[in-house]
Amino acid sequence: MILSVVPRGCAIELLQVRTSGIGKKTYSGVMIFNTSEAIRKEMREVWARIRGEEGKEMGRNVAKLMAELMESWRCGAARQAMIDFREVWR
Repeated sequence: MILSVVPRGCAIELLQVRTSGIGKKTYSGVMIFNTSEAIRKEMREVWARIRGEEGKEMGRNVAKLMAELMESWRCGAARQAMIDFREVWR
């Protein structure tokens, strides 16, 4: 299972720490500066978001994702493949 946690509301993408695309806009229209000032500004904004309602929602989303992953592991083919692999080496 390949997934991204950002679209699932489990993380905030940090843009100003990128080392490529400096001076260009991201897919979301944010200009990348990669300066100490831009990074500090972004981090202040991120901390404010995490400490607010968005952070609470992220916590709930992480709990949902964890439940999905645990269920996938419990019932999924990946678990059976690992069990089968282990049995080969016993």
